Amino acid sequence: MTGALFAAELTNHLSALPETIAAGAAAYAVSVLILKRSILTEKIARRGRHVLREYTVDALEFLLAGQLMTRNPKTLFTSMSIPDVLRFFGEEAEHRSYPVVDAEGRLVGLVSRSDALRWQVGKKMDGQLGDRLSDASTLAAYPDTPCGAVADMMVDSGTGRVPIVDPESRRVIGLISRQDLLKVRTTQKRGEIVRPVEAKSAPADQRR
Repeated sequence: MTGALFAAELTNHLSALPETIAAGAAAYAVSVLILKRSILTEKIARRGRHVLREYTVDALEFLLAGQLMTRNPKTLFTSMSIPDVLRFFGEEAEHRSYPVVDAEGRLVGLVSRSDALRWQVGKKMDGQLGDRLSDASTLAAYPDTPCGAVADMMVDSGTGRVPIVDPESRRVIGLISRQDLLKVRTTQKRGEIVRPVEAKSAPADQRR
């Protein structure tokens, strides 16, 4: 609307006002349908700052996995026997799933409480943990992976924890849980609602 009025006023062709308004509305509609974000924030997004149309930064896209991960997480080893794994999930486990690593600390897979329960019900008590892991691609992220991509991994795979591995050695260096991502959202919301307390003004003698 502003562009249409400005064009009509600048050219003194007020009779063209309906056409300029229609053109402006059509251009805006096309930009909303085609562009993922506003043209005003496209350059900012290309620099890695994903700004939404409401001109707010998505905290999960702004943070990297290496900034949010819990370092040195608890892991299980491929050499563990199945009875030891069942005992661990029955007595010591605090979470639903854990990364499984080999003798050098490299990620091999994930094992969950449901896996242990399935082995117990099926009475498959022989062998080691490494022999029971699936050959499918292992769910993992890197320290420079955006937390938004980690959240997408959790949604697609249905798991609540994603191990963070070194891109070269594949050693597990951290872990991100669903709770960690929710804390980011909560902190962002609190920052938008709660106004920070302004610093008290300095005494008169200091201001002079």
